[in-house]
Amino acid sequence: MVYDSVAFIVILSPDYAKSRWCLDELAKLCDLRASLGRPILPIFYEVDPWHFRKQSPFEKGFEEHAKKFGEEEIERWRGAMNVIGHISSYVYRYMRTPVSSSSVLFLCIFI
Repeated sequence: MVYDSVAFIVILSPDYAKSRWCLDELAKLCDLRASLGRPILPIFYEVDPWHFRKQSPFEKGFEEHAKKFGEEEIERWRGAMNVIGHISSYVYRYMRTPVSSSSVLFLCIFI
């Protein structure tokens, strides 16, 4: 089904790298972006794009994956995270202070 899609929206969270399935799917999407030019719109939910570029907040998840998966697979996932961190995106941050109903959702565009 993924291969039939014209574009992809990916929601990335602080726990994203803990899921092998999420990392596999992200790597597939990045491959499709590179080979077929399919666009990806990342939405960073309570995490910044630089987290995905630098990957330091995800080290614990990768350490766990390294116990079960080879270095080649880990590097593929790291590469996909780096790619997604460099794509123009939306960043959503939950506002913990009271806000008016007209400003419930806060999105920033990074270009």
